[in-house]
Amino acid sequence: MEIYCRDLIEQLGESHETDISQCFSVDKKSKSIEELYNSLKNIRDLTLEKFYRSTRVIEKHQDMIQKYKEELKNIINNTEQDVITATEEAHQAYTRFILSIIIK
Repeated sequence: MEIYCRDLIEQLGESHETDISQCFSVDKKSKSIEELYNSLKNIRDLTLEKFYRSTRVIEKHQDMIQKYKEELKNIINNTEQDVITATEEAHQAYTRFILSIIIK
């Protein structure tokens, strides 16, 4: 069971990153922070739903499921934070660029 759960969260972590990449490649325009959070929430919900469906068959191992669910959430949180940080930095850089043009 432990190997199954470990493989599952690895697969879902990779799927989560792929879904985020696809979200940004489909919509090339700059996303607002609100749109970014909505997209990340939808991808997070989809990933966790896949986890719940995949672990339904091993319900008698709830402690193990909970452990790996938390690990999956940590993977998701780290990925989301990287995306949010990069987006915020890009928005700040763009704002600084516009201000430098206006001030000149």
